[in-house]
Amino acid sequence: MATHNEVFISTVKYVFLQAMSFDKHIVCIVEDNAALREGMNMMVEMSERYELGGSYANAEEAMNALPGLQPHAVLMDINLPG
Repeated sequence: MATHNEVFISTVKYVFLQAMSFDKHIVCIVEDNAALREGMNMMVEMSERYELGGSYANAEEAMNALPGLQPHAVLMDINLPG
């Protein structure tokens, strides 16, 4: 049986494989698990179609930064503490 992280990573891969109309998609990541966040950062940075707009360890950091960035997508952990 797949773990939560494996399902999450599979979902992220699926999203990145979908064609969209923008030239380069700005993606922000909000994840409290540092290892998982770093892995997701690397996936985005290796892609030719996506640009990492920001990476945040908690929702408070993200909420302060996201309005100015206006990303196309935000990948957020739905089980963030707080």
